[in-house]
Amino acid sequence: MKEVKEWIKSFLFALAIVIPISIFCRPTVVRGSSMQPTLYDRNIVVTQKNIGSLKHGEVVIFDARPIDDELYIKRVIGLPGETVEIKGGFVYVNNKKLDEPYLESDTRTDPDMKVIVPKGEVFVLGDNRLVSQDSRVIGTIPIKKIKGHAYFRVFPFNKMGKF
Repeated sequence: MKEVKEWIKSFLFALAIVIPISIFCRPTVVRGSSMQPTLYDRNIVVTQKNIGSLKHGEVVIFDARPIDDELYIKRVIGLPGETVEIKGGFVYVNNKKLDEPYLESDTRTDPDMKVIVPKGEVFVLGDNRLVSQDSRVIGTIPIKKIKGHAYFRVFPFNKMGKF
């Protein structure tokens, strides 16, 4: 009888931890190489569901339908009302060259383009610009399609931590 009570207490304790976490967070498996070198294929990240206000440089998970039935993971570059311009291999937001320390040093961003981000949408780019299907291809992303922001890698264990 004592063992059953201990088991029930342990089970209830685990539920008390798991339920609140699952309400606000979810694990997400990265698919593909579009976020390298920040995130790699099959990395597992914790995604906070309640995104609040978006920030430049934040990594978000969004519903890519109707283009794809998968969730995409990309970095927020432009917010509503901002002008994002790609020229000469570099990204500019409101005429200011974007500092992108998360990219490989020889990364070029192509093709040249200029976009005014519509109200209620964001402009996103993958960190691996050569292969990423991002706002250069699929356009700006409605904020309502964003499922959360990724902020902590839990796998692989040797790379665990914030990014």
